[in-house]
Amino acid sequence: MNTYYKAAEILSSLLPLSKDGDSKSRPKSHSLKQLVLGNPDIESGSKSRIYALVHHTLARRAVLRHVIETAGVHETERKVLQGNKVKAAKKKSAAQDGSNPTIQTQDTSYHLLLLLVNDILFSKGGIQASSGPVKDAVMRHGTRLKAELVKYKVSRGITNDQDLEEGGSAASRMPRYARVNTIKTSSEALITELTNDSFDLLPSPPQDLAKPPAGRSIPFWRDTHLSHDLLVFSPGTDFHKHKAYLDGRIILQDKASCFPARVAWDVWCAMKRAELEPNADEISPSYAPDAIDACAAPGNKTSHLSALFTEHEQILRIGSSKRLGKAKVHAFDLDAKRLATLERLCHKAGCTNIVATNGSFLKVDPLDERYKDVEILILDPSCSGSGIVDRWDLDEEEEVETESKGSDTEMDETNGLEKTKTVPNAKTSRLRALAEFQSSVIKHAFQFPKANTIVYSTCSIHAQENEHVVREVLCSAEAQMGEMGSWMLAPRSVVLPTWPRRGIDEEFGSLGFEETFSNIRGKSELSAELDASKAHECADALIRALPEDHMNGFFVSCLVRGPAAAKFGAIDLFSRSGASHSHKRTIDLGHAGETESTANDATATKKRKKLSKARRQKAKTRAAEQDLLSTTS
Repeated sequence: MNTYYKAAEILSSLLPLSKDGDSKSRPKSHSLKQLVLGNPDIESGSKSRIYALVHHTLARRAVLRHVIETAGVHETERKVLQGNKVKAAKKKSAAQDGSNPTIQTQDTSYHLLLLLVNDILFSKGGIQASSGPVKDAVMRHGTRLKAELVKYKVSRGITNDQDLEEGGSAASRMPRYARVNTIKTSSEALITELTNDSFDLLPSPPQDLAKPPAGRSIPFWRDTHLSHDLLVFSPGTDFHKHKAYLDGRIILQDKASCFPARVAWDVWCAMKRAELEPNADEISPSYAPDAIDACAAPGNKTSHLSALFTEHEQILRIGSSKRLGKAKVHAFDLDAKRLATLERLCHKAGCTNIVATNGSFLKVDPLDERYKDVEILILDPSCSGSGIVDRWDLDEEEEVETESKGSDTEMDETNGLEKTKTVPNAKTSRLRALAEFQSSVIKHAFQFPKANTIVYSTCSIHAQENEHVVREVLCSAEAQMGEMGSWMLAPRSVVLPTWPRRGIDEEFGSLGFEETFSNIRGKSELSAELDASKAHECADALIRALPEDHMNGFFVSCLVRGPAAAKFGAIDLFSRSGASHSHKRTIDLGHAGETESTANDATATKKRKKLSKARRQKAKTRAAEQDLLSTTS
């Protein structure tokens, strides 16, 4: 039974339970791979068995709980299950720096029961252990448990056991995404290697991404929207022993996580082409800019942007006698341990243009000489994490930083697409605090003198953190400052235009954002709702993703400024067709408002430049307060 006891310890760390057996919110913790494969307390010969046992139990946890509760096994056999060996022992760290995973100390009797019942119902050999009081106690209920499983399947029209995993985990339906690291190889070269090594390239995605055609070879295909460097494999495909993964030529990264760097690069290139000649799609920029990844760890977006820069510079060097400079990607993160992970993973990927800094992005001086050439900023700050699908099989380079799990949302049908709407609930104050912090991060990014492309993203499905934040920052005084002009929205035509799920019109166009930001801004009669046409144009420029899109829930927006922005159709919220009070613009800073007539651009510019020193100091103070919030939340 030792294998089951150890597996119960692992399971309890991944799936905490309340006293009555209900699951609680999953805390930030190590992944299943770290807890098993990286655990020196588990014998190497047992690791594969324990990993598989815990993985399948997690995937089937919904049906297992139902069957156990219906059969009354836990209540009947609680005393036997709560033997001394079932108490989880706190794992002693093998390293003095405490870098190894820690198993939480708690009563694991229910976790042990989940594992044993899983093997009774789904393992050909049943419970893989010698007879003893615990095994015998659970086996007494074997017939009843199997009968309850049959009832469960019949009542839900389920005909095979694989569909039971779908009921317990959306992750079981999610394809495996692998980004080709173009620093070390090309998509074409890697595809050739894979097809010579038991993989089968499909000409197009299968109708059901979760169930590609079965065969001897492992099917894969180019992603429809990110065909340049993203490959898609059937769910459960394991790359952790594949040489392309081990040497850094492929990076396991969720599709949604690939959006920000791709959008930032595409939009920046479009602006550079517009500067040279409008509609000249084939003109390539003559350089790659410096960039900042403000909340960078574990580093997938950082390495993606690094690869895009490096690939472009390699193309520029062909046939050029000039010695080209190397664009830098400045990566910031408050967590020193996670930043160390970023540095290690980026080194594995061959990134040589990354400057990693342990510290808060909000404390970075935009006028510092080191950032004078920064044009692109990627902002993916802390959020509610409401879009994240439970992925117990992820390792540290695939993990997503979240503040909390779960979502309180309702769905409506709009053009055949489900879109998450704002829902008043007990989490409103928490979402407001997060939104204020997220807003402060964007406004700080506005202050970098050469910045012209900012991508703001979250792994949230809440409008308060998405449409409301973008609307608020575009209506702020900070968005109107600077010699390069006001910040605007990059249009859909350059923001992954083929991606179908976009922002929510009513959330962007209404005054709901003022409610979200009621703590830092006062309502003004001049803050008008956008008309339907403008609201749709703006929302259409935003990207949303939901788990039913076979990826994590995600949100992406891109803000731009500069002379070229208008040439490629950047959206100005305050253009004459934009709002009911379109002849006026409201600038909000704290609870103060300043109205200016857009009919007199020269006067408006002077007013923007004359914003008092006291107001600017107030904005900095508020940003510092939000920085404190981020470190204590």
